[in-house]
Amino acid sequence: KILISGLPDSVQEDRLRAALEMFGEILEVKIFKQGSGPPWALVDFNLTRIEAITVADKINGIYHEGRTLGAHVRLHT
Repeated sequence: KILISGLPDSVQEDRLRAALEMFGEILEVKIFKQGSGPPWALVDFNLTRIEAITVADKINGIYHEGRTLGAHVRLHT
């Protein structure tokens, strides 16, 4: 799973999924909104750990709906 940060407050699962599908098959998207902090997501791609690291590097820094995304491989889910 890849943790995605820097999401806009208006983030929607279907739009995030559509933006990230170019990086591989997505099995699941979970969006988390806690208190007044910015939302973040866990995106489960059908990837090996090595492939996930490569994909996270590609996602990190892309621009999505007015925000710059951060991406990190989540080692424990």
